[in-house]
Amino acid sequence: MNVLDKFKSLFAKKEKSNEKVNYISLMSMEEKYQAEDYMGAAKDLKSLLEQYGRRKRKNHRYKGREFIYFILSNKHKDLKNTGYTHWENLNNFMKLNQTKVYPYHKNNLRNAMDFFEKEVKGLREIKIFTE
Repeated sequence: MNVLDKFKSLFAKKEKSNEKVNYISLMSMEEKYQAEDYMGAAKDLKSLLEQYGRRKRKNHRYKGREFIYFILSNKHKDLKNTGYTHWENLNNFMKLNQTKVYPYHKNNLRNAMDFFEKEVKGLREIKIFTE
């Protein structure tokens, strides 16, 4: 009987867990920011922008300034430069990888989140599923 029960348990249906599906979106980025997980919010914003770039044109090879100019292609040059400044601040913050976050890092991240949320209209529809 014991061997038979083990054999049945191998092929038995597993119960679905009621866990929330993890995905990256503007809402999850805001939740992480409110929970003071600034590094997580920065990574979410960066991955959302990269996904938006892939959705806009597949296999683009833009990096850095060209990438931000590509994302904000229909905007004025001043907005493109502002976007690039936010992109650089975001990358510099992620490179620090410190546990202590200074107030100017929080302000830079908040400004970048607000800027890209306002200027990149398609960012709201993007949801990236994670494991």
